[in-house]
Amino acid sequence: MAWLHSRTWKRVFFTLFLTGMVWQLAGCDNNKEPEQRKAFIQFLQTRILPSKTLSVPTLTEQEKESFGKYADDYAILSDYSNEMTAAFSGNDQAMRQMRGVSSAKDMVEKRETIEKSRKELGNIESKRADTMKSVEDRYSKLKQPDDLKTVFDQAYQKTVVRPNALLTQTLSLTDAILGQALDIGNYLNSLGNKVQYTGAMAQFTDQKQLDLFNEKLTAMREKQQELLAVARQLAEMQ
Repeated sequence: MAWLHSRTWKRVFFTLFLTGMVWQLAGCDNNKEPEQRKAFIQFLQTRILPSKTLSVPTLTEQEKESFGKYADDYAILSDYSNEMTAAFSGNDQAMRQMRGVSSAKDMVEKRETIEKSRKELGNIESKRADTMKSVEDRYSKLKQPDDLKTVFDQAYQKTVVRPNALLTQTLSLTDAILGQALDIGNYLNSLGNKVQYTGAMAQFTDQKQLDLFNEKLTAMREKQQELLAVARQLAEMQ
């Protein structure tokens, strides 16, 4: 039995011992799964589902520990919210300047601002699509017990699916409105001194030009009403 005293075998047994301890610890951790699942379900039922806001709270270290592996499931919900917040904060400079576009003359003189705003919207839409694809992929691969899946699916619908649908509508409608504003601005610019501006109004000497302007303006206002309807839905969730 002298080989048992060999340094090599001592290292081998020490490695095996550590491996066995890892398995033992993993086994103990698995025993906590029902408790972790219960804590996660309770969190979703008390903090997420009853909330009237779109915000998804950041987990504390204590909550992460109590949820165990299910903290990764929660990250699916929080990552979508965080990525969209970051996308807007990084692409809103020109859109903030759009607040100053309030008249026909502004649509002529601030066409560059309108174009930049559309580009920023495109960046946000691209980020939204990429983020949603990633989130949907992660969601589809979840393996959850039935009691958790029922609650988590509700939370996913509330914090990801519905907000994403409303955000998609908002981006699409806003892009359409900016496109119409740009079209009106280009049209008025093409008329040169044939159109005069008084305050927020544009005055025409040619009836056909006025009719075409009103047609374009009416179409833009209809889109604005659609956007307001979506905004009301968003407001109910804020």
